[in-house]
Amino acid sequence: MATTVIQNSALCGANAGILFQRVTSRLSPNGPQAPTVADYASAAAAAAAIAAEVVVANAALAVPMTDADNAQIGALVQSITQSILSGQPLQSAVAADYAAIAAVIANACKASVPGLI
Repeated sequence: MATTVIQNSALCGANAGILFQRVTSRLSPNGPQAPTVADYASAAAAAAAIAAEVVVANAALAVPMTDADNAQIGALVQSITQSILSGQPLQSAVAADYAAIAAVIANACKASVPGLI
């Protein structure tokens, strides 16, 4: 079962969702500060863990999604992942820490696949 597009799209959506509002979350007396290199590294590690767990959650579905289900499945997975994770300060690099949220992402994506043209 090919899920490379699904996993890559979950990674992109997770990065976007985690980094959303990151600049404004680092307030100082002088105004917002840009995230540090460490902030980006922890966000990237968390995004990779989430993407891996989305693939696990997808495989657990009664009928898992595959890259071949629709040419637009990547955009769907990315947008749903981003919207669910937007603004959340996720930092763990352990995929199992995201089992519950990955199940939500996988189920939301699966429910939306029939709407793709």
